[in-house]
Amino acid sequence: MIYELQPFHIRGSSHEDKGVQQHTNQTIKDTMKSKRKGTLLQLTVKELKNDLKSSANNRLEGVTTQVHRNRLNAIKNNIAKFGYKKGLPVIVNEELVICDGHHRVRACIELGVEAYVLIDPDARVEDYAQISASANRWNLNDFIKAAVNNGSKAAKIIEFLMEKYCFSANIVIKIEFGIKLVMHRAIEMIQSDTIHFSDIEETKRKCQHIRDCLDLTPIKDNRMVLAIAGLMEHEHYVPEVMLRKLTQKGGEVYGTSTLKQAKEQLQHIYNHGSRSRKIYFLD
Repeated sequence: MIYELQPFHIRGSSHEDKGVQQHTNQTIKDTMKSKRKGTLLQLTVKELKNDLKSSANNRLEGVTTQVHRNRLNAIKNNIAKFGYKKGLPVIVNEELVICDGHHRVRACIELGVEAYVLIDPDARVEDYAQISASANRWNLNDFIKAAVNNGSKAAKIIEFLMEKYCFSANIVIKIEFGIKLVMHRAIEMIQSDTIHFSDIEETKRKCQHIRDCLDLTPIKDNRMVLAIAGLMEHEHYVPEVMLRKLTQKGGEVYGTSTLKQAKEQLQHIYNHGSRSRKIYFLD
């Protein structure tokens, strides 16, 4: 579908920037009724807050919960660094319901930044949700590959560890820098080439130990990998003890729905049979 883009008039100025219209005294609703599908508008923070509506299926209020906060912070960091780009407009339908871009709207409101909004009267929330879910978005592995192509030594090390131990880039980075490292911070480190391995051989030993532990359990998902990595961060963790205990009790490990539950399982196994030297790994 090809959209028609309208002229852009800065308030109090005759300057024009093709592609965007910015309002004077008209409401968004009135402006939208007078424009055809595909009109691209630049909205103020006040207009974002007062005129756009969140959908029931993807509520704007939901992005303030802890589940979505990390993604919101990552978007805010990008907008603060690069500005809001016209190529990624918020999509609204004829009722001004947001069909795609709830996080971007919230990020702009919190930053006090104007946003670009594309009017698609035929848009449906469900359609854009499916498109967004299936879109070919970059993950951490993609950023590593791009960094390798740009000659990053650290990225080449991460790629080597990924291939040797069959771990994702996210797992390798968290093994080295801690399981609490958030995604957007990892991406920043990759893009700025500020990842430095203090001891590559030690990192390889950690990866191999996790692989050895997984060989002794029926559960081998990323949650279990991160649980083992989390226990390894404790100063009194002894790899040989964990391997010995998993040899005895590893068959009892079961799948969990949270990282905390996985760590609790492993803590119980690690301390099995110990009367006086129990270690408690959970924060």
